[in-house]
Amino acid sequence: MTLLLILTEAGRDLGYGHLTRCRSIAAAFSQRGYQTKLIVQGDGVQLEASEQSMCWGDLGPVIEEAVRNADIVVIDSLIVGNALVVTIQGLNPKTVVVDDYMHHTYVHGVVIDWTVGAEIDTYQHRERQVHYLLGSKYCPLRPPFWVPRDRVFRAEPKRILVTLGGSDIRQLTCPLVRKLIEHFPAIEIHAVVGGGVKSTDDYPRLMNQGAHLHFDLDATAMRDLMDAADLAISAGGQTLYELACRGLPSVAINLIDNQTADIRGFSTRGFAVAAGRWDDVGLLDRVEGCVTEIWQGSAREAASAVGRSLVDGQGGFRLAAEIEQAFHRSR
Repeated sequence: MTLLLILTEAGRDLGYGHLTRCRSIAAAFSQRGYQTKLIVQGDGVQLEASEQSMCWGDLGPVIEEAVRNADIVVIDSLIVGNALVVTIQGLNPKTVVVDDYMHHTYVHGVVIDWTVGAEIDTYQHRERQVHYLLGSKYCPLRPPFWVPRDRVFRAEPKRILVTLGGSDIRQLTCPLVRKLIEHFPAIEIHAVVGGGVKSTDDYPRLMNQGAHLHFDLDATAMRDLMDAADLAISAGGQTLYELACRGLPSVAINLIDNQTADIRGFSTRGFAVAAGRWDDVGLLDRVEGCVTEIWQGSAREAASAVGRSLVDGQGGFRLAAEIEQAFHRSR
């Protein structure tokens, strides 16, 4: 059986977005008959049967053998250096790099950047021997997000969804939920608490105040929660693409630098409202104002249409087909 090897990272300090999107890539290749294996470096990660925890950044003999034996290798990492990427490409010319931060240089192989507008805004200088897959049409999503649905738009919101990543690295969820309860007392506030978030005494207090907290959801439960909400407050990154696919208008908070381009792409095109960086003075007040911007049903309906036009749930299949074709042509 043809083998897809994915090298990525995850953890409380690293976040879980890279692992989520790599699982989405693996799911798309599985549909094409591939056996998939993920090697994940990082701490405190709950892995699935086809995944293995190992520090692959030092490229020991076990990793080197795995790279050589794979039919296709995918690298998705912010922390490995360019030299390691070049070494892996030398071991296996069928190497794909997910790079939405433009932090490596390439002379061959496949480079993926599914940031909204990447096909226009990035990689102005492109190498002839590199196959580029750019733009949100290539964004892979988890299987429950593959099939779209129609959305009903209430005149005013009834439910707001808060989702700030699997590890809530800036610890914003609790203060943000408190702010929303204070200023929107008639609205149901649903907040997702990821598996990498440390427990806190604030959770019982928030629930006593009426907040609905959802702990460590799988992809199907996350999709259903999105479908039941009227608008979302989210970090940038992969969750923002899932929200766009479900047509759920969003207020976006920039938690880490590599989310900047995602948020800019979605906000300039009208799907999301950018609230600013996590450390901005007055951020919570700004979030409240952004919610007001998309309060009316007509504004949310327009934003929803934009999101679904940018991310349709089929990106993983396009990605897998293009990668296969690129390596077939090179061979």
